[in-house]
Amino acid sequence: MPLHRVGWRRLLDLAEEQPSPRAILLGVGSGGQVLPRGWLALWLLLWKFTIISLTQIGVGESSQHNEDAAWEQAVRRMMVRVHAAVHEYRQSLIRARGRGHKSPSPANLNLRIDPLASVDETGALTWLPSMAAHLKALGLEPEPRPSATPRPPAPREGGPRPRQIFVRETQEAAEEPNFEHTPPLVAEHDRCAWSLTRSISLEQRGARVILYSTLTHREGLVLVPARSALPLEQNRSREAVIESLSKGVRAATSDPKVLESRQQLFTFQWCAEEEATEYTERLWEAGMG
Repeated sequence: MPLHRVGWRRLLDLAEEQPSPRAILLGVGSGGQVLPRGWLALWLLLWKFTIISLTQIGVGESSQHNEDAAWEQAVRRMMVRVHAAVHEYRQSLIRARGRGHKSPSPANLNLRIDPLASVDETGALTWLPSMAAHLKALGLEPEPRPSATPRPPAPREGGPRPRQIFVRETQEAAEEPNFEHTPPLVAEHDRCAWSLTRSISLEQRGARVILYSTLTHREGLVLVPARSALPLEQNRSREAVIESLSKGVRAATSDPKVLESRQQLFTFQWCAEEEATEYTERLWEAGMG
């Protein structure tokens, strides 16, 4: 593997390592130690997309190896994985606050992404300056840090609560959704089901109440044999959810509280389980999460 290759030189420059066969082939730095976990993850992704490109040449799908494309694909995938891990940590913060538990520490997450980026106790993501500059050069803007604007002071015990503001809806109400294409509960062929849970929580900030809608998913897909019912859970009615949210707005506090959790089920018909699993992983990494 020539040491002047664009992708490897960029990676080793960012990691402040000297190009060498050992660094490129084994991911080992000049001190004889394996690269830090963040750089090692990017190293693995660069190898992945390099091998994919070389394989495409071998099977006749491409005529030459595009080093710039392989490098950008590796960096883009690394950025998506970091954002996904940070999002998962932020979700754990919301769940802990909603249940009155102690906020989890970001130490394990920081160990996984060090030194590319770091996350503080509030879930704010900060990229390594050299990595942030490289993301901007590629047109991949890092996720902005949350605004440092301080929150309004909480009301004193026994004092008046801030006045809540209700804004009139300015858009016309949407038509009721059409459920003609809802998959049948029982089918004559095998299907794959992917179960997600949508959680709705409320948080009060001064005179405003903010609604959060987040998705979490269970690991893996469920194979539903022919003539078996889909693994559906009983969700509350739309009217019950609206009534719960209306009451929750009036009782909202500065600690986010989950008011509603409901199942959303994706089904795959006439599709191999491996293909469905790969599709859901790409969908989640692309930003659905």
